[in-house]
Amino acid sequence: MGSLKKGGEGMKLHYRFTALAAVAGGMGLLLALAVSAQVVVQPPGPGPEPAVNVREAKQAVIDTLSAFVGESPRFEKAIREITKSLEPVRWLDDSHLESRHGHKVFSREYHAVKELLRLLKNSHGLTVSAAARSAASVAIDDLVEVDRLLAQIRLDDNDGLTAINPRRQGKVDREIQKAEAEMVKADQEIFVGKPNKAIRHYGH
Repeated sequence: MGSLKKGGEGMKLHYRFTALAAVAGGMGLLLALAVSAQVVVQPPGPGPEPAVNVREAKQAVIDTLSAFVGESPRFEKAIREITKSLEPVRWLDDSHLESRHGHKVFSREYHAVKELLRLLKNSHGLTVSAAARSAASVAIDDLVEVDRLLAQIRLDDNDGLTAINPRRQGKVDREIQKAEAEMVKADQEIFVGKPNKAIRHYGH
């Protein structure tokens, strides 16, 4: 599959709901959000459509890794986790996560990448081919990049989010700032060679 081009900068904040949120148009836009402090907010509008179909990119990773399942059980475990991340309940469309269950996509990908990292470290003395190791390495890079893109989409879609009660705007702004900070932490984890931990930050 090869490396994917990164989309625009930013990450849409994942909200933990305390009340129901209505979703419009299948685009992942939330007409009403309730965050922990009971702050009701309205989105400014959709961000630009990503150039990469995220679910197709994840499926392509599965297809690539499937050729090597006979060489190590790590491949099968990683594929299982990625497959669970693609369950329809977690998605609004090919590039937008469902508000309540979408965060589990990042959890599944964290475990998938962890399995592939263990394979590359050869922690159980298993011998795999150079092609298999290369496929695992590329898969890690691709999963991190598509998860980063998902994170960017989530933050971009919430750019300019406005609280209905102006006195709660500070809370909304702080939550978005926290999400932006998690993006920075994720990139730092990638820099020090910890892609699985980067995915966890993308999911916050």
